[in-house]
Amino acid sequence: SSAASDVYKRQLYDIAGKKVINEQNLEGQSVYTFSTRNLQEAIYVVNITTSDNITFSKKITVSNNR
Repeated sequence: SSAASDVYKRQLYDIAGKKVINEQNLEGQSVYTFSTRNLQEAIYVVNITTSDNITFSKKITVSNNR
């Protein structure tokens, strides 16, 4: 993959802006997953930052069916 498309870090924030997950140095992975098992059912914002410092944000809803 090219450096322009490599994911460098992934951050997850709750709706109040508190950082819940902060993972860095993710280059070389082609699939990015994380467990929602320990998260409250709520809306979160995921920020993905590439190695060339471009950040994408996406709102997600966590609904853990128990």
